[in-house]
Amino acid sequence: MNCAIISNIQLYSGVRIDRLEKTHPELRDLLHTELEALITEGCTCFYTNGEYGVPLLCAELLSQMQPHRNITLHMVFPFEEQANDWSERVREIFFTLHCHAEDSEIHFTHYRPDCYALTDRYLIECSDMVFIPSLPGSCQDAERYACSLRKRIRRLTIDLRP
Repeated sequence: MNCAIISNIQLYSGVRIDRLEKTHPELRDLLHTELEALITEGCTCFYTNGEYGVPLLCAELLSQMQPHRNITLHMVFPFEEQANDWSERVREIFFTLHCHAEDSEIHFTHYRPDCYALTDRYLIECSDMVFIPSLPGSCQDAERYACSLRKRIRRLTIDLRP
């Protein structure tokens, strides 16, 4: 079964993933548990856009699981310069995942306002189910689109309050 991982940039606007992992160390374990559950339910092929935040963290966790599980990771990037302004550590994770993914593709050469939404729609179309780890009330457009295509949805509400 194919599974798209959809989260959004607003989840991390202004908050670097490095800092977030220090203030919310349980996030990595929570996502790992959910990904393991998805694998147990039959998901073997995962699609993510490698967005800074939850999608990148999920891709990293899946990459670590790959040697022990029969799963594949597909990276679909919204635009070519996606990681240009990220910290060196996170850029290194991004490019390492890019190399280790089963395949990867880039939708647009340059950023455009709708690139994330269009990439998310593509991920949803490629998948049987959609995993949405996000803040309450976010990713509603992606969730509506997945519902319109009759995709299974698994939502994980993440509370980042201190």
